Amino acid sequence: MTPCRTRLRTPSATPRRLQRSALRALPLLLLGLVGCPRAVTRTGDLLTGRVCFAVDPDWQVTKNYRWFGTHHVQLSPTPPTSVLTVDLLRTGRQGEHLPLDLVAEGVIGQQGRRLGLTTLATAEHEIVLAGYRAIALSGTRHHGPREVEFTAWVARPPGRLLVVMLQTPPRGLQAEVLLLQRVIESFRLPLEPPPPDTLDGF
Repeated sequence: MTPCRTRLRTPSATPRRLQRSALRALPLLLLGLVGCPRAVTRTGDLLTGRVCFAVDPDWQVTKNYRWFGTHHVQLSPTPPTSVLTVDLLRTGRQGEHLPLDLVAEGVIGQQGRRLGLTTLATAEHEIVLAGYRAIALSGTRHHGPREVEFTAWVARPPGRLLVVMLQTPPRGLQAEVLLLQRVIESFRLPLEPPPPDTLDGF
């Protein structure tokens, strides 16, 4: 009877690749275990951090984190009928040279697609947000039969993109006019370069 022979395989590079992938993922795993740093700290009605603004007392922070240069804050009232989100993002050099209205339409549409939403902007105008020129967009978002209204403001501090968005049920934006006014008037970016004395487009 012929004895069985065990064939030894030459070690491949696959385990080494897995080890490298595991090492790259280790910081993400550790951050997930200990939690992400907060983007803002709340004191009464005022939220302070890299972004600073005031909201009504019944609006509660539901998401609040910093992640590799991205600052994200999400608030909702009680009960949670509407959602206010604030994102301070890093922007590439190419984005700094594109017209701000195109950048605004692109980032709002992209954020919607990530959530499976179809975004339809029906109004656009310019405002000043934290001293910077900003594009304000309003419209609707759809996911199947579900529809929400939104208004969003997009500004571009040097090297950054600021996106502030309020989403409400249909015909709900009018009820939040005072909140929008309070957020706009109180909004500050204390760690960003001072805004220019003159704003293009005004």
